[in-house]
Amino acid sequence: MAAPLLVLCALIFLLQTHHCSGQSLWSPRAVVASVGDDVVLPCLFLPPRDVSGLQWTRPDLDPTFVFVWRSYEELTGLKNPAFEGRATLFTEELKHGNISLKLTSVGISDEGTYRCSVPALGIDSTVRLHVDDAFRARVLPVVIALAVAVVALIGLVIVLLFLVCKRRRQNFRKLGDLQTEVDRLKTELEIHENRRQKELSERKPVIIDSFDRHSFSLKINSAEEQQLKDWTVKIETDNNPPLIYEFKSPLTLRPRTQDTVTVWAEGCCNVEDDLNKIWENQPPWNSGEMALVSLHNKDEQLVDEICKRMFPPQPQQLQRKDVCVVS
Repeated sequence: MAAPLLVLCALIFLLQTHHCSGQSLWSPRAVVASVGDDVVLPCLFLPPRDVSGLQWTRPDLDPTFVFVWRSYEELTGLKNPAFEGRATLFTEELKHGNISLKLTSVGISDEGTYRCSVPALGIDSTVRLHVDDAFRARVLPVVIALAVAVVALIGLVIVLLFLVCKRRRQNFRKLGDLQTEVDRLKTELEIHENRRQKELSERKPVIIDSFDRHSFSLKINSAEEQQLKDWTVKIETDNNPPLIYEFKSPLTLRPRTQDTVTVWAEGCCNVEDDLNKIWENQPPWNSGEMALVSLHNKDEQLVDEICKRMFPPQPQQLQRKDVCVVS
């Protein structure tokens, strides 16, 4: 800054504040600079005169001295190390009362209040330096925008998760209602099937009471006696060819107090030798194999059938039955 311009500014300041006599120092209230800039902190001696001793300080530092000038020389030993090689005066302008301080490559740490003083006269003036971080000024809005976007995204994710959870709860509720309805229908179907089976059973004159590897029993289901001549028994398994036996001899089932009749039992003397041979020649059961036994009348109509899962025979033998065949 040229000396005439500084002098003119100082004169205007004096006229405005009516300080027209005495000696004083003038500085603007504040100076703004950007990081990395060189900045001048103005300070003028009014009225202009040569200054041989002055100092610049910053009260918040230790040591507080930024620049010390005594007898036209700088006292570098008192300077704060942070300003080493960065703080200078306009020595050619000192004779005109320009005691402004120049700072080079300012940073954020240089921001603060600087005091310009002439100790011999007991006068001083202060100027506030504001350092604007240009990079921060450019990046901060971007960071804020990104932060807002991230918060908005998190909020959106939370809302979506809430909606998904709500929909899943609704689906689970519907699934539970559907399962309840399925269970109800299954129960009704089982009741209906049991009723149908009961009705069918009541209409069957003869039913298969039991069937396993060791015995085969029939149960009369009618008040009238039943003649089984020419009736057939069919045995079907998973892995064996079907076996068919026909009652060739007359075999009559009569209602009694004990209406269950064992047609065949292991180890029993049975007049139906062919039936006994069929059971003796029956291949060994495979574990878990399904067996279907059906009873057909002489007109080849299905009278009854039973299906069960067979298991390997137990080592013990079935005891002899008292009645093997009722005729």
